[in-house]
Amino acid sequence: MIPCGNLKVCIAFLYGVGLEEVPETDLTVCDSQHPLIFCIRAVKPFALPTATIGRAARPPQLGAILMYHRISELQVDPHNLCVSPTEFREHMQYLVRQHPVLSLEDMAQCVANGVLPEGAVAVTIDDGTLDGLENASPILRELGVPATFFVNTERFDEEHEPWWEVLGRIFHEEGPLPPKVEIQLGPERQILPTGNRAERSSAYSTIHRFLMGSTLEQREETIQCLIKWSAVALAPRKTHRVLLPDEVRRLAKQPGHSIGAHSVHHLLLPLQSAGEQEREIANCKHDLEGVLGRQVSSFCYPYGGYDPGVVSVVRRTGFQMAVTTEPMAASASANVYALPRLEVKGGNGGLVRVLEQAFSRDSLFIR
Repeated sequence: MIPCGNLKVCIAFLYGVGLEEVPETDLTVCDSQHPLIFCIRAVKPFALPTATIGRAARPPQLGAILMYHRISELQVDPHNLCVSPTEFREHMQYLVRQHPVLSLEDMAQCVANGVLPEGAVAVTIDDGTLDGLENASPILRELGVPATFFVNTERFDEEHEPWWEVLGRIFHEEGPLPPKVEIQLGPERQILPTGNRAERSSAYSTIHRFLMGSTLEQREETIQCLIKWSAVALAPRKTHRVLLPDEVRRLAKQPGHSIGAHSVHHLLLPLQSAGEQEREIANCKHDLEGVLGRQVSSFCYPYGGYDPGVVSVVRRTGFQMAVTTEPMAASASANVYALPRLEVKGGNGGLVRVLEQAFSRDSLFIR
């Protein structure tokens, strides 16, 4: 099931704007956070070879790229992005026992060649937070599992937390807040109640949705207004901060580890200007290659947002592959600049369920 559409198209639909009135460049943006429709590709079940009868079988030439975010145990996790180190170890042990585990680079090369090992899996970890080095890396090294870590380069030499962690800290973790917040969100100035936990959670969600699709200037202005309004002291926490250049180098030196680019500021690229797209993609590659002293070949679209223009910039900048957040298995005929990934969350046997669904004989989650 593929989510199609974006916030702008959804708004146009609600206001009754005709198809011919929406620029084609807007229609081609796929933002999984704001879908308008869902497209389904039905795959006819294949005939099983005789040798596979009586044992579990998967469709030939399907692979799965797994997407993790935080390998940590946090008290507050509003988007359910955390997998505990204990559970992450269990996940990696399961992969080693049950699947051919490839690096992302090898997976992309197999796709480019049109041949995938049956049930192959690659591991990726987004957002470049410190727990990738301190919690995930030792487990990956111990079990011999390769992984790609996607890193942003915003304020690269400065200890800081990503903007969404700062936002979550203000509304979910710190002390009492004023009973309401008045804030500019795009063309409208909104008053959001924040007197209790439910109201703070609602305000957080409203502001988070806006900031995901905002420009860098809008985001920075909004965060600074909220810091001033809340009067919260926001010294970076080791449990939430991003990697510094020396730490990225340490991570890259570990066996089986590679570093990929995740843009400079983690903006939803299809909603940015062409010039901003170029800067976000090219400058991140330049920053990381300067730190590592070698080529960075993989790119991860922030929020999974991409369109033909963004893909063109990624190719032109010299990346050899790029990954999305489209939740499906990758076939041997996939586009190496739009490789789908399966998000893995903690609890309830998440990894096994995700992989069983992806490799199901009649799975709809295939690209």
